[in-house]
Amino acid sequence: IDWATLFKRTFASDALACGRCHGRMRPLELVTDEELARTLLDRMGLPSDIPEVLPPHDPADHSTGPPTDQLSFEDIQDMTDHSGPQLLRLAPSDAI
Repeated sequence: IDWATLFKRTFASDALACGRCHGRMRPLELVTDEELARTLLDRMGLPSDIPEVLPPHDPADHSTGPPTDQLSFEDIQDMTDHSGPQLLRLAPSDAI
């Protein structure tokens, strides 16, 4: 199963639907260079700082750990992806 299908099943959101025209987008490239990723995120007005990695905690102990009711999808993704900044650039499929 490809990543977009898994994303849609998990978050009930179509990652490849254009937010403006609702057309289909397709990946252009995966950005793994940290400096380029920061530049692109800054230009889009998105946070580009690497979040603080929290220490592990006992899932049974609800008194520690992050307040999960205040976390966004991006926060969770940032906490679980330790490979460094990455950005998947997408474009409308009719623009290519």
